[in-house]
Amino acid sequence: MYHGPRWWFLALVLAGCGGTFEPVPDHPACEASGGGVHVATGAAGGAGCGDAGSPCASPAEALDTLRQTGGGGAICLGSGTWANVAIQLSGSFTGGVDDDTIIIGMGDDGAGASILLGGTTQAVVEVAGEASGVQLENLRVVGGYRGVVIRESAGGTTPIVVSGVTVEGSTRLGVLISGAGTSATLMDVRVEAPATDGGAFGWGIAIQQGLPGLVEGPPIELLGVEVVQATGLGVLIDGSHAELDGVDVIDTLDLGGSLGRGVQSQSFSYGTMNLLSVDGAADAGLFIDRPGRSPTAALVLADVILAGVGGASDPASGSPTGDALVVMQDANEPPDSYFLDIGTVQVQGQPARASAVFDDVTPASCNSIFGDGTLYIWQQIAPGEAPPSCPGFAAQDPPLDLYRFLAPEG
Repeated sequence: MYHGPRWWFLALVLAGCGGTFEPVPDHPACEASGGGVHVATGAAGGAGCGDAGSPCASPAEALDTLRQTGGGGAICLGSGTWANVAIQLSGSFTGGVDDDTIIIGMGDDGAGASILLGGTTQAVVEVAGEASGVQLENLRVVGGYRGVVIRESAGGTTPIVVSGVTVEGSTRLGVLISGAGTSATLMDVRVEAPATDGGAFGWGIAIQQGLPGLVEGPPIELLGVEVVQATGLGVLIDGSHAELDGVDVIDTLDLGGSLGRGVQSQSFSYGTMNLLSVDGAADAGLFIDRPGRSPTAALVLADVILAGVGGASDPASGSPTGDALVVMQDANEPPDSYFLDIGTVQVQGQPARASAVFDDVTPASCNSIFGDGTLYIWQQIAPGEAPPSCPGFAAQDPPLDLYRFLAPEG
């Protein structure tokens, strides 16, 4: 539970084990909190540790010190690598003691600090239980069953901020953000090569607020984010409010012959995609299923570039896939139940199958969809129905098999 504004900071210093004590570099967050709780390589630790001259021996020890004194404060993590670290911050479980904390890698060489976790079902970093104002900064997060998890309405009062963080080699998911009341910002974050979980998942970032009906929710922001070599889905936006600006999704692999989508937005998700670039996706560059939830909560494609799409096979027909832009709408729903605004979508090169596919959807305008290769836009048209008056549209018989993927909880 949030207890009002507190200018407390938590900067976690991650360092290795053994060796000579290495002083923790200075950081404004530590200075603002009166020195904070420090952790450094080779430190002895023990009761009362945390001063710059007598740092704690591990992040866990520093967190214990912090909580024993009522929470807040700064934990400053010096450069280096810590193994077998799982950081759990929760507002409800600890009476708000973890609110307004900052976890900072203090390395002065630009590498920050590294936390590793393997052979476990835990996330490396998890923020949950309505904890607010938490920040993760200048860290390298490696391994774990999901690298970073933000859930259960975390950030409901003050958004969770993840900045300057690299997430690599995690199992199942790089980053999971879930819960209808959850609010978070990922800024200058890179997610690289998440591993599959028993032949499933391997996604980069999953945003799954699960907003019901026409309810609108707090934004999840991805600013300057890069997802590289995810499997199945680079970025999933499922029943959520997501704002993307400067997001690059690179080389999204298929999952056993299916999926392989750079970005998938579904279940009436909304928000703006600006400066979104998908370069390399086995099945689809941008796959949209039931976009938006009201005229004021539409899915807006402000500026999107899709390139290098193709290589997977449709699980229904076995035929090759590779569509740059796909927009689907449930045929059983009213035609005015989706809200999609297309600004500029550029298709670079020639996709394996189609530049744009609209299934049971007639876009208001397609004049701003253009490609460097041969533009081919396909739309399913009911028998006897005239094609829309939109340049480049054509009917095709038989219709394409499009695989609707209902995402499980990440």
